[in-house]
Amino acid sequence: MRFLTTFCALAAASAPTLGFAAVLYSTSFEAPEFTAGPLGSQGGWAPSFGTDPTVTAAFSRTGDQSLVVSGADAEFGQSELAGPFSTTAPQISIKYSVYLDETSNWSNTFITWGFSAPGTFLGQIPIRDGSNAVLRPADEDLFPTAIDLGAWIDLELVFDFPSQTQEGFVNGASIGSTAFPMPATELTGGQLFFTNFDGNDITFYVDDMSITGVPEPSTGILVAGLVALGVVVRRR
Repeated sequence: MRFLTTFCALAAASAPTLGFAAVLYSTSFEAPEFTAGPLGSQGGWAPSFGTDPTVTAAFSRTGDQSLVVSGADAEFGQSELAGPFSTTAPQISIKYSVYLDETSNWSNTFITWGFSAPGTFLGQIPIRDGSNAVLRPADEDLFPTAIDLGAWIDLELVFDFPSQTQEGFVNGASIGSTAFPMPATELTGGQLFFTNFDGNDITFYVDDMSITGVPEPSTGILVAGLVALGVVVRRR
């Protein structure tokens, strides 16, 4: 028993060095932090140009509120979320969910939550023309992946700083990875951005946005495995 106790104590003592997930930003646009109406400067956001999204209680993925952009006059818009977002964890995960109205005309449209690093635009996982999610680190669409209209689409972008790569996920499934356009060690800010230059009558919602520092996936598994091994050895 003393061996097992000592082994588990050592494993527990090493746990804080693993870089457990740290939430750097998270919102579902809920009250009282967000009130219905223009997003404006609520919750750390700042309007940059064009159409300002609206906080609405009409429809949401979780909770009671979300963001909506709607109408033929919504040709383009950008809202800024200031950083920096830095962490001792080796990765930063960006997540957001988008719902595209199935009755809208999505030709020549672009919806994204993109991120910058010092001196460069680092990456994004946008929805293009209401038909595909893509990984777009610079000026090229990579790994187009079909999406469904009239359903919430969960998008994730993982920046891996040790390998200087980024990987995109759609509804939990990886669509591919590519290198950073320039070296980076942190994120300076995020931009919620859309274009609708054909002047289509569109409606889309955005909800459940988060920025999280995460450890390497294998680290926690390794420690759990060592603890299990200690139990087996002791029983023998």
